Amino acid sequence: MRTFLPSVLSLALASTLFAESSATFLTTPGAVLAEEHFDQPKISEPWLVTKGTWQILDGTLEGREKAEDKHPGVCSLKVVLPASFVVNASLRFEGASMTTMVFNGAGHICRVTVTPAGFSVAAEKEKDSPTDKTVNLGKVAQEFIPGQWYDFTIEITGDEMLVYTDLKHVAFGRDAKVARAKSVFNVTVYGSSVRYDNIVIRAAERNSDWTTRKSKLGLK
Repeated sequence: MRTFLPSVLSLALASTLFAESSATFLTTPGAVLAEEHFDQPKISEPWLVTKGTWQILDGTLEGREKAEDKHPGVCSLKVVLPASFVVNASLRFEGASMTTMVFNGAGHICRVTVTPAGFSVAAEKEKDSPTDKTVNLGKVAQEFIPGQWYDFTIEITGDEMLVYTDLKHVAFGRDAKVARAKSVFNVTVYGSSVRYDNIVIRAAERNSDWTTRKSKLGLK
């Protein structure tokens, strides 16, 4: 388990902007729905390895793609998610070309895609629809140095999705597809390897001060 220490920069800026302890913006977090620090010896329910090779290594979740799968490595958490929720997750590249955090329901719903050069956010096309298309909600350039941990926050309420690592690297967008029912949280790996830790999912409510907060984040 990696000891979780919030970014000093993020906390300082959040304190300056809002004069409060909460580091969330779009939502106000509530009850914990799932929490995993990978301090057990083996991966166990409610987590499930569906593709690739995943293991608990040094108190973290390490994933590698298997060539014979012909598919990215996938480790899934079954968790029924409300309309508004917050996900905190730490990740570290160790050679992987890409990793994603994906919310599924009846097919893929929305995702955060992370490469060593930055991250993007998308609302996924309707499953089996011949006409629907994936909608790109935002793209952020940020260098993710191999071997260094980065803390992500994903806030979703209704059709809105906010993702950030700190207040300089923020993606936000809205699309009706984001609001679809979600019952699975996946982490994936392309290549070898990536590590995850300190995954916490909380129920939330839309923040009544979001309009002000959105403006101060520099978002339209």
